[in-house]
Amino acid sequence: MDAVRFLDLAKVLKGGTANAEMCRTAIGRAYYAAFNVGVEALVAIGIQPSQSPSGHGELRSYRTAR
Repeated sequence: MDAVRFLDLAKVLKGGTANAEMCRTAIGRAYYAAFNVGVEALVAIGIQPSQSPSGHGELRSYRTAR
């Protein structure tokens, strides 16, 4: 799913009279928006993170050379 759509949904869920469930879901959607942007950035430089759940940890562990 497109990262922007996840972020848009998070904004809708957090607005108005949000309850605890809506807030938690908004946080989750915002996380996936950031995750998808990270994946897109890695793919753009030729790195393909795993499609399995371990891809989340892989994304966090990539560092740029200094």
